[in-house]
Formats: sequence, structure tokens, C-alpha cells
Amino acid sequence: MTTQQQHHSYRDTSEVRPGGPPRGSKTRRLDDSGQSPSHETIFVPPASMFVLGALGILVGIVANLWQMFTSFSAFQHIFVTGTIYTHMAIADQNKALPIVTIVCALISIAFQLAILYLVFRVDRTGKQTRAQGSGIGRTRGAAKHTAVEVMHHVPLLLIWGVIGFIADTVGDYTFISIYSTDPFLQFMYGTALYASSTLMLVGAIEFIWAGMISYEKFKAWRLGLEEVARKQARRQQTKSEEE
Repeated sequence: MTTQQQHHSYRDTSEVRPGGPPRGSKTRRLDDSGQSPSHETIFVPPASMFVLGALGILVGIVANLWQMFTSFSAFQHIFVTGTIYTHMAIADQNKALPIVTIVCALISIAFQLAILYLVFRVDRTGKQTRAQGSGIGRTRGAAKHTAVEVMHHVPLLLIWGVIGFIADTVGDYTFISIYSTDPFLQFMYGTALYASSTLMLVGAIEFIWAGMISYEKFKAWRLGLEEVARKQARRQQTKSEEE
């Protein structure tokens, strides 16, 4: 009777989710110890999420630092090749160079942070909206709702982020144009840099967080197995003493 209960499973006709159990399903699969394993923990190993997350964060940080450097170099190049700077005397150029350096550093750092703030804001708002529904129609509505929320609640952040995208695009284009005028190379460079400094960084942080949650679920499942094993051992010991 006990063996039949341990291997018994049943399910209803609920929505099936890829990579996991059906939503709202009553399916319950028990292992030999009588403990139900976590589908999420088994499907995605926490170690792989930590490795991918760490690599993504490393590449994302390096990409952000590099994009700040390219923006700094590009705007400094615009300054020193401008009409005012080139018509200065050598002594005046040497005096103006520290000021130009500070201005370029301020532009590159401020607008790089603006992009990061905007990307994280949009990503968080989008997840909160998608969590309230599913389906194609709701997904389109979620995208529209995300745009409305971002524009309605954080107009200054949105404006700052858009200006940041423009400033970084000008900086990246100016920097790569010094070394190549090929449109394909310029497009690939800008796309790779933007994706690494924004989307990759956000996704990597989510991978680390999901890996931590998955690892905690695994530890809870393992403790549950140990508890079940101890209870079975106590029952067998009690049964042996009674016999």
C-alpha cells in the first residue's frame, strides 16, 4: 500500500508551461523517499546560473567602462579639433586641456549612468507588468503599459536616458570612425557594445539572483529528504522493537 502511494501521480488539464510543471496542476511525483523534488532546481543547475551570471557581469562591467572611455575619447577629440581650441595659442591649449578633460569625463560618466538607470527601470517595470498576465494579447498590452508607466512616472529619467543614448551613440560613432569608416563594422561595434553594457548586465544579475534562489530550493529539498529518511529509520526501529 505504501509503495503504491509513493509512486501515485495525477494531473488535471491545466495550462502547460515550457520547462516546468503545468500552471495550477495537481501533479505530484514522489521519489523513493516520499519527498517531492523541486522541478525548477532539477531543471536548471544553480552552478551553471552562477557561472553564466558571473561571466555576464564581468563582460557587462568591462563594456560599461569601455563605453565611458570611448565617449570620453570621442568628446575630447571633438573638443581638440574644434575651431576655438585649434585657434588657441599652445600655452592656452595647455591651460584649457585639464578643463576639457573634466568636461569630457563628466559627460561620459553621467550619460553612461543615465543609460543604466533607464534600462534597469524599464526592465523592472516590464517584469512587474508581465507578471500580471500572460498570452499574446496580454504581452502586447504589457509592452504598451510598460512604455506608459515609464513615461508617466519618470519623465526626467526618461529624458536623461534618451539624451544618454544619443550622447553615447555620438561618442561610439566618433570613436570608431577614427579607426574605420565601414558601416558594417561601425554597426556591429555599436550593437555589441550597447548589448554588452545594458542587456547582458541586466540578464547576468538576474541569473545570479535566480541561481541563489535555485540553490536555496535545492538545500530545502535536500533537508526534506534527510528528514524523511530519519522518520523512516525511526519507524523501522520502532517496528523492530515491537517485533
